[in-house]
Formats: sequence, C-alpha cells, structure tokens
Amino acid sequence: MIEIEELKKKYELRGSKGAGAFGSVFEVILPENGEKRAVKLIIKQNIIDYFVQTHDYNEPTDKEKEALFDEVNEEINNMIIAEGEKKDNKNTVKYYEKFEDGKQIAIVMELCDFDLLSFFYKIKKVPFNDKEIYELLIQLNNTFKIMHENKRYHRDLSLNNILIKIENDKKIYKLSDYGVSKKLATLKNNKFSTEAGKPNYMAPEVKKKKYDGRCDLWSLGIIIYILIKKKNPSDEIIDKISTIELTTNADLNNLIQRLLVKDPNKRLNWDEYFEHPFFSKNKIIIKLRVTEKNKINNEFKDINILENEYYLMNDKPIKYQEKEKNKELEDLNENNIKLFINYEQVPFKKSFKPTKIGEYEIQLIFKKKMKNLSYLFRGCENIISIDLSSFDSSECINMKYMFGKCTNLEVINLTNLNTSNVTDMSYMFNKCKKLKNIRFPKSFNIEKVENMAFMFHQCIGLSSIEFPISFSKNNLKNICGLFGKCNNLTKIDLTNLKTENVDDMSFMFDQCFNLETIVINPDIFISKKVTKMSNMFYRCYKLKNINLKFNPENANFTSFMFNECIQLEEVDLSKMKINENANIVHMFDGCENLKKINLSSFVISDKNTMNNMFDNLKKIEKIIVNKDYLNEFKKNFKSIESKFTTN
Repeated sequence: MIEIEELKKKYELRGSKGAGAFGSVFEVILPENGEKRAVKLIIKQNIIDYFVQTHDYNEPTDKEKEALFDEVNEEINNMIIAEGEKKDNKNTVKYYEKFEDGKQIAIVMELCDFDLLSFFYKIKKVPFNDKEIYELLIQLNNTFKIMHENKRYHRDLSLNNILIKIENDKKIYKLSDYGVSKKLATLKNNKFSTEAGKPNYMAPEVKKKKYDGRCDLWSLGIIIYILIKKKNPSDEIIDKISTIELTTNADLNNLIQRLLVKDPNKRLNWDEYFEHPFFSKNKIIIKLRVTEKNKINNEFKDINILENEYYLMNDKPIKYQEKEKNKELEDLNENNIKLFINYEQVPFKKSFKPTKIGEYEIQLIFKKKMKNLSYLFRGCENIISIDLSSFDSSECINMKYMFGKCTNLEVINLTNLNTSNVTDMSYMFNKCKKLKNIRFPKSFNIEKVENMAFMFHQCIGLSSIEFPISFSKNNLKNICGLFGKCNNLTKIDLTNLKTENVDDMSFMFDQCFNLETIVINPDIFISKKVTKMSNMFYRCYKLKNINLKFNPENANFTSFMFNECIQLEEVDLSKMKINENANIVHMFDGCENLKKINLSSFVISDKNTMNNMFDNLKKIEKIIVNKDYLNEFKKNFKSIESKFTTN
C-alpha cells in the first residue's frame, strides 16, 4: 500500500493495476480535474534484497544503497529522454513526477488501458496481420529512434512492457518500464556487461555479458514472431529462420529473418532496421530474372532497373530517340531515392551488375513524391514483376510509356495506384507481351486522362480486359491503338468506357485475331467527335457482330476499318457521317462472310479516296446507301453495283 504522505494528499487511490519486481502499480486520480494516472510504487527494501541476493552481500553500505536508489532516477531520466526534446512523443509512457520517503519511491506516470500481453491473449486472441505489425512498429519506432539517437537501449523489451492506450477508437502503442535501460556510450568498449531482460526475449549474446544495443532488436524479433505465431520460436526454428516464410508479406518476412540472427554482428543494426523496406510507404518492388543471355564472354552485363535509353531490335542496340524526356527521372539520385537489392542497400544507380544467374528482388524507395512516371521502366526487358501497391502516386500526372517494352513482365500489382491527377497513359503497357492479367484497383480514376493511345498495344498475353466503373468519367480524346495487336484477347468489356470526346479510335482493335466479343454501353459509348477510325477492326478474324453505336459527324479516316474481318456478317453504320474528303480505301476488303452493310449516312464525292473499299465480299447481299449517292457508289464499284440499294 502507498505510505508516502505527500502523494496521498495530492492523489486519490483507485486500486492496484498489478505487481512488479520491486513493488506494485496503482491507479490514482487527480481530484481537481478527474484525470487518471498510474503510480509505480517501488519498495526500497526489495531493491536491497535483490542486491544482496545477486552480489553475495549480507548488507550493502549506505553509499551502495544510495547508488541503488539512484537507479530509479536513471529510469525516470530515460522516460524523460524518450519523450523527446519537444515532449511530443506519444509512443512512450509519459512521466509526471516522483515522490519518496524512507521506505518507498513512487513514480507518477501516464495510465494506459492494457499491456500488449494481456490485449493479445485475452482480448484480440488472434494473430496480428502484417498491417497490424506495421502499425505497432511504426509507432514504437518513434521512441526507438529517440533512444538510439541518445545511445540508450531498453534491454527489457517484451509484450508486458508495451502498453496500449485507446484514443478516439485508435490504439496508441507506448513503450514502458525503463528500469534497466542504459546509455551505451559511457560504457567500456561500448558494451553492456550485466545480464538484463526476460529469458524468453533475451538475445543470445546477453548471457555472455558482452553486448550492445542490438540486443533490443533480437527482442523485437521475438515480439513480432509471437504476435504472428502466438508462441515463442524454438531454437530449431531460429536456426533455420532464414528459410522460413512466416508471413505472405515478403518485407516483413525478411525483417523477422534479419532480426532473429544469433550472431549480433550479422543481425540488423539500428540504422539498417529503421531503413528497412518494410517501413517504407513509398516504394516500388521489382523482380528481375538474369539468364545466360545477360552475359558477354562469361561476364554479366549491367541490368537496367529504371528507364532504358536503348532497346533491342534485331539483336542490335538501337538508340531510341524521343522528342520528349522525363527530366524528373534524369534527376533521380541518392538524395531522393534508395536502392535495395535482395534487401541489401547499395548506392543508387539505374542499373546493376548481377553476380549470378537467377531472380533478384529490387526495392526502390522514393524520398519524394513523383509527378512524372513516364518512361519509368520502359525497355527494362529483365523485369518479370512490378509491385506498386506501396507506392505513393497521389501527385503523378504522367504515366506515358511507364511499362512500355517490358517484354518479359508477367505480373503487375496496381492495387493502390492513384491516378486521380494523371492526364497521359499512352503506351503505358505497350509490348508487355507476357502480361496475362491487368487488374485495376476499384479507385482507378481517369477523369483527367486525355490520352490512352496504344495503352495495351501488343499485350499478346492478355486474354480479357475489364475496365473499372470509374472509367465512365473521363476526358479521353485519343484511344488510338488501345488494344492493337492483343492477339489473345477474346473478350473486351467496355461497358464503363465513355468516349464522347474521343477524336482518334484508329487501330483500336487492330489485329485482335481472337477477339470474339466487345461489350459496350451505348449510352456512354457515344463517339460524335471521332474523325479517325482507320484500321479500327483490322484483321479481327473472329468478330461476328460489331454493335458499337457510332455517331461521328465528320469522320475523315476509315480506311481498312473492317479489313479482313472474315467472320463479320453485318455492319450497321447508319449513323456514321463520312465527309466528302474522307479516306475509306479497303474499308470492308476481305470481309468474305459479310452479308449486309448500312452506310445510309455516308456523304460521297469525287474527293473521296475509296478504291478497293468492297474487295472480296463473297457473300454480300445488300449495301444500303443514301439515295443521293446511290449512283456514285454504283459507278465506283461496278462489279457489285446490283448490291447497292436505299432505305
């Protein structure tokens, strides 16, 4: 029970909150405002008894007693330091004041709701997921950084000594119990020499009584393991920790593996811990595949991890000239980006020289928000996967050529990609020949996008594409070549694609050899401004029906529009107005199964270029045209003049 009279006068005792090594913790209240606080009560005789037990003394001297009691002041000093210079660190238990008499020392501190041990086993009762681990560590890091800067280390990290306070339904994690915390810089050889901490959390080197601040990192690894597995790791698990996947989050798995290393010299140090990719919220994860092809005379060539100025054509390096360059990419350096290769930080370069054949994991951690992502990975042929789920793209305005010519890219994660400010996505996935699936996030927003020309051009591995609902709000002007040469696409769902401002649809489905179905919403697929539709369905061999409700008022280019659509049976272009200068050569050339064409809104004159427009129509039965231009059509296409008619 609290016997210190001054403390009893100031606070009202509410009850015990638990027992510690040298005393108990009580809840108290300030009568003037009702504020609740905690009092850690330390019994001086308990400290003396512990000293006698551990030092084989019958009784310490008065001077030794004073030194023992000064350890309490050191604990208070550590609490004060952990709050930071501005006293604004919320992730440590706040210190208020101390009371003392001949028998007891009382430390008044912040009252919390639970310790992590009781919360985990009695309330939560299920393992932490990677997001919960992240939230815990990112909060505690606020305290760890302050302590590390001051060369002070806790030495007793455990679930018991992490407290939780609930504020506005949010968990605030707080480090507590600094009783054995010490400043390392004042010790001989910068090493601790006394055993401290709880056995289940204690680093192997602590028992040898020669260790440094990395002992806390081991304890932290134990804490994370327990929160994921609900048990302590066995020695057998720790011995093979580098080969075990404890979680599906690769970054978190690597962090645990590098914390639970028995040799402290091979364990992460504190600087490396704070820099670990798991804590970054602005990173891109890349996987590269290095093969024998990346060698010249048994020596590995440099592998590009960011935009490549050269690309291979006919096995010869050709300089690829662009009218524009991304100045922001050119300015990337070690001051604004960090590079990790297989979780080892290396000096930043846009390429690296591999040491062996196999797969490499690359992490690019950006220190600034990028506005221009155009050409970011263009031409990096060794990339097999890209994960942008943790990349902050909120300020990005340009994604042109972003993954263009990544010909071996197999997997791309766009889960959290923010496109609300993007204006240009042209050539974004151009020539990503091995991509089999592109899943856009639900929040994928293209309201400001004007250009999507050739966005999926030559993605020959794609079998289907479905645009998110957000695509119904856009300012698109150019979708030329959007799906051109997507040879394996069988179905394209454009239900949510609005095209009322689009000017250019040429080559949109060009050479989609296996495309059977195009789904559109005629209420938003309204193409009044389209002037360019040449080669739009060129060589779509399996399309039988085209139900797009075209309503352009002044189309200029429709040459080769349906050329070689050999399964097509009927085309209704009754609302499409072709102007008198339009180029319509080979428009239906090779549509050998086409039976009926409605061109009743076409305006024809001698200025039109329309030779070979109806070549090879083997089964054509009827071509409906405007009565004013019936004779013009018959004159130009005498071999099928009997097929022309009017409504």
